Amino acid sequence: MSAQPIGVVVEGQIDRVAVENILATRSLAVDPNRVIITGGRRRFDARLTKYNLAARHGPWLALRDADHDAGGCPVTLRRALLMVQQSPALCLRLAVRTLEAWLLADVDAFAAHFSVPRYTVPRDPEEPGPAEGDPRQRLSVLEASGGANGDGAPAGYERTRP
Repeated sequence: MSAQPIGVVVEGQIDRVAVENILATRSLAVDPNRVIITGGRRRFDARLTKYNLAARHGPWLALRDADHDAGGCPVTLRRALLMVQQSPALCLRLAVRTLEAWLLADVDAFAAHFSVPRYTVPRDPEEPGPAEGDPRQRLSVLEASGGANGDGAPAGYERTRP
């Protein structure tokens, strides 16, 4: 991994794990000193301009769920989030609708990685089911039923217990 390590800003812990795994598939390293978990979209949005400025000194990947913001239009949301010139070293990605839906969309890879039976992964992660609710809830239900760590959590992710 000879490329400069990448700073990462995401909304939550599972987003961090997903980004680190995605970057690893491309042999890209995450700078452990530049991993920011904002704890939600409001804080993410409020701080994005700072990470855009920080990208002058090194690469950053910013990943945010689009949810239903800006009327569900990711282009409008992107414009609203970055009202200044975007640094070439900032990669802003919007997960439409959520990162969890992205993960659930690849049924085979999800089932293999999370050690759950393929049939338990919803075929349409955006379509609410009777018990599962939205993609975040579905992911939590599936995590609880298996997991690469044997405790219902994916590899690299520590389950937090109430």
